[in-house]
Amino acid sequence: MSTLLSLNSLLFVALVLLTVPLSFDLGGRQCGLAFTLALDLMSMFFATTRLLTAKTAITKPVSALLSLAQVLLIPSIFIILLNIYANNNAPPLPGFSIAISIWDWFLENATAWFTILEGFCTLLVIQSTSRAIANRARSTSSKDTWMIISLILSAILISVSAFFLYRTACFPSVSQSPPSASALGVIITLTVILAVYGMVSARGNTIESAMLISYVVYCVYETFTDFSTAHSPISGDSQAAPSSASLSSPPPLPPLPPIILHSYKSFAAAIASAIPGSFRTLIQFVSHAAQQTVPPSVAVSLVYRVFVLYYALMRIIPNIATPPKTPSRKYYDSIVRAYALPIVVPVYTHLVMHHLCLLHPTTTITPPWLTSWLASSQSALLISASETLIQYRVTLSTWHLWNFANMIFVLVLYTSEIASGSGTSEYNDHWKVD
Repeated sequence: MSTLLSLNSLLFVALVLLTVPLSFDLGGRQCGLAFTLALDLMSMFFATTRLLTAKTAITKPVSALLSLAQVLLIPSIFIILLNIYANNNAPPLPGFSIAISIWDWFLENATAWFTILEGFCTLLVIQSTSRAIANRARSTSSKDTWMIISLILSAILISVSAFFLYRTACFPSVSQSPPSASALGVIITLTVILAVYGMVSARGNTIESAMLISYVVYCVYETFTDFSTAHSPISGDSQAAPSSASLSSPPPLPPLPPIILHSYKSFAAAIASAIPGSFRTLIQFVSHAAQQTVPPSVAVSLVYRVFVLYYALMRIIPNIATPPKTPSRKYYDSIVRAYALPIVVPVYTHLVMHHLCLLHPTTTITPPWLTSWLASSQSALLISASETLIQYRVTLSTWHLWNFANMIFVLVLYTSEIASGSGTSEYNDHWKVD
């Protein structure tokens, strides 16, 4: 029974991952919004039903029934909405159009919330991981082993970050844009200074600094490279922006050493020979379908964002608020587990809409109401100021703007953290130097 439930859960996750981008791609924006809204409402209804029937005599039958029903309902809703919007018909429910408009408005304005929340949860994960490794190094007998492991992990993270930072600098969106290159240089410089200060002042450690650098480089790579669909981070209205093809064309990856390529090909051939032909065909079909519907940028961003949100909500924040093994803690854990999918659906939908360029692409720094108010005034100075603002109006990509805001937010939080630190480190405690 448990095996069937596990397979059913995997099938459900696969259906969600495949049908959400397909609904936007095949049915258009309104069809995708209607499908994701219906999926989120269905998930919330099922989660509430599970909570209400928990610890009763019908808990297991209801859970099994809901698990089977959600797998059957997703393709049914998907096909029904595709047929409705393919014929340009109105939604079947009278109030559903209003709900879709509210859902659309929420997703359009959710970039800031999702991005800042990701940065906050990431900082919690970074500090929790570094503290866990430090505590393990103190409490176990093999202290030197854990220290060496943390140093090796830090070296790997910094090396990988340096590679992706170098690749980011090779993109035309950075190399051909002085404002982007300047902003990138400022962010990386501040990050390195904070990371080094945290280690030198003994208010941080190497793994914490390496993870901070890795996250900032991840945000930079997501902002400036082919992981982003908004190609021009900063562009004036009076100047023609470079073509999107030239800005988004990635530089070639450096080739791997021949010994690594040969070992990988041998290993892949050995694995392929051990898989039956029918399973091989099924795996090829599923992988091709996944590549066509779920782009790598969406997959990586979704996995990372869901991981940090779930880990922070389930492992870090509850330990701060309530002690473990208490009734309130168990109730909190059950609520988070039950409503995990209704939280994931809008996050995934927002990433898909961003990848498909269905969100508002730019944000004007100078709001239109300000220029209109200045132009309507009687003062010649204010009228001249409005003409200057209109002439040199600057627009920022919404995705880039909030990614930069997130990086600055994380650095400011980390600065306040190390500024209020105690100045002791497990490295100083363990390896004392006279």
